[in-house]
Amino acid sequence: MNCLNSIISQIENANEKYLVGQSDISDSAYDVLLDNLRELKPNHELLNWIGYRNKTSWDEVKHQHIVGSLSKAKTKEELRKFLYKFPNCAFVVLEKYDGVSISLVYRDGRLVHAITRGDGQFGEDIYRNVVLMKNVKKKVNANRDFTLRGEIILFKEDFLKVNNLSNNKFSNERNAAAGIARNTDGKFCCFLTVIFYDIIVDGKIAKFLFEESKLIFLNKFFNRESPIFFERCISLHDIWQVYMMYSEKRNNMLYNIDGIVVKVDSVEIQQESGYADMRSRAAVAMKFPSQAKMSIITDIIWEVSRTGRVNPKAEIKKIRIMGADIQYVTLHNVEFIKKNRIEIGDSIIVERAGDIIPKVVRNVNYLEKGDIGNFWPKYCQSCGQELILDGKFLYCKTVECEDRVISSIVCFLNRLGIDGISSGTIGKLYMVGFTQIWQYHPANIMACKNELLKLDGIGEVTITSLINELEAKSSIEFQDFIWAIGLDSVGKRNSSKLADHFKNIGNLIRKIEEGEDKLFISLSKVFGPLISYRISKAIISSMDLIEMVLATNFFKIKEKKRVMGSISFCITGKLVNGTKGDYEKKITSAGFAYETIVNKSLTYLVANDVNGNSTKLQRARKFNVLIIDESRLNELISKDD
Repeated sequence: MNCLNSIISQIENANEKYLVGQSDISDSAYDVLLDNLRELKPNHELLNWIGYRNKTSWDEVKHQHIVGSLSKAKTKEELRKFLYKFPNCAFVVLEKYDGVSISLVYRDGRLVHAITRGDGQFGEDIYRNVVLMKNVKKKVNANRDFTLRGEIILFKEDFLKVNNLSNNKFSNERNAAAGIARNTDGKFCCFLTVIFYDIIVDGKIAKFLFEESKLIFLNKFFNRESPIFFERCISLHDIWQVYMMYSEKRNNMLYNIDGIVVKVDSVEIQQESGYADMRSRAAVAMKFPSQAKMSIITDIIWEVSRTGRVNPKAEIKKIRIMGADIQYVTLHNVEFIKKNRIEIGDSIIVERAGDIIPKVVRNVNYLEKGDIGNFWPKYCQSCGQELILDGKFLYCKTVECEDRVISSIVCFLNRLGIDGISSGTIGKLYMVGFTQIWQYHPANIMACKNELLKLDGIGEVTITSLINELEAKSSIEFQDFIWAIGLDSVGKRNSSKLADHFKNIGNLIRKIEEGEDKLFISLSKVFGPLISYRISKAIISSMDLIEMVLATNFFKIKEKKRVMGSISFCITGKLVNGTKGDYEKKITSAGFAYETIVNKSLTYLVANDVNGNSTKLQRARKFNVLIIDESRLNELISKDD
């Protein structure tokens, strides 16, 4: 496969979607494509791409001054080289907005055009939409011609409002801003904000001595609702401090930025420096570190999990992202591979944001392929039995499958917090008879010590460490025991709900002994019918295991701790200052309960759009559950008392 042609096709496809607000690729992944194109063909025209001229229902208008882009610095050293070109100069550092470029043209103080960037020479006049946006004035007290340049952005809070009101949900703020701004009906334009960063008067660069003075002027007269933030710096150290500050706080900002812009403060030096490839020589964009890299798939491995699900993962040529070496990445399931046409030898883009597991976000070779057919294995690599395709997942139905059993043991020990022993070591113990979870207690291990010491890689230290960790975990919270068993449809949250419902292991066993129907009815008081059915089946099928673990008399199952005052929270819709997962941790850490359904016992439902009409909000009103917003939630869970 021609990697260069694949990269070019992907970039062209991404550019077209970007301009119409339908981007399906992250900035990090897009930058990876550009970096690889730059390496393979440094002078390719796409590297200087500004935009396209689109034929739409909007009128096309010529820009008075070419609307260019910014050169980019990716490292501190590249930033240093840029600064070196301007000795004894001060610089202005601005936020680099992740939005849509716009030029507002005024004639004798009246707004007459609002032109998108387009290809830098021609753009679309979306005047009737822009006049509805925040910060935009249709008329100003100035009897002269001038052009304002700015960025259309959508604040995170407004993004939530738009998605609550819109039938078509937007994937992110940038896509929403681009889509809304170009829609011909003007709907939701009132939620958009234009922030201005430049002014051209009477066809000439405005006569300011310094960039700082220009930005102060724009904030005073045009950015009054949402001012542009900037810092004046005189050294690399100062600029880097600003950059690092934004790197840390960007996720908590009211709107999205993807880096900073560094401009020479002297307007005279800006004009003397001129342009190269429609980019100012006196300004540079410093984007945040890439969270993605390109690699090649060298193999596809199918691993059998404790539930029998056979999970695919790709072995790739080792890459390093954000300080972590990555050689394996999940391919999720059969449908994911099929949808993305993934095969051995493909070039893929791998992304890692924060501490999340690395994921494939793009198959670079996708556009040149057709259907890849039935690519999955027919037989289990562990037990040799035929695999079953159920929906998008592949399953090994053999309960005694070696890989399934080993995965179950590893899951049980890890969920108890015993993580000092690897799956490889468990595999070796399996070979000498440790084939069941209940066999893992100190007495058994000591009885087999001499035999274990004969195994490669297992010595006194390994055995002592395992025994010590087991003894430290011999007393288990009820909900932790349920979670460790690894029941189908029972994660950490549902384990806690089961523990709340049954109170202790004795009550659970008594309900099991009453039969599956009685167990299902009991579970239906906590879960919906489908989840109750799955959990009741899982509990019944795991009864022998539960009894064998308890029969060892080693593990002591403690009754679940009660949460503070039985206060519980449920969340609906998107939040501004964190994900639902973030808030679940905060809520439970504060000693409260986190719920996923609304019922009569719920204390609070959290919704930023408290007047919305979601199913959870309707149920909350029906059951007289208190509805609060995100700020009130933060007040409640942060109180010391």
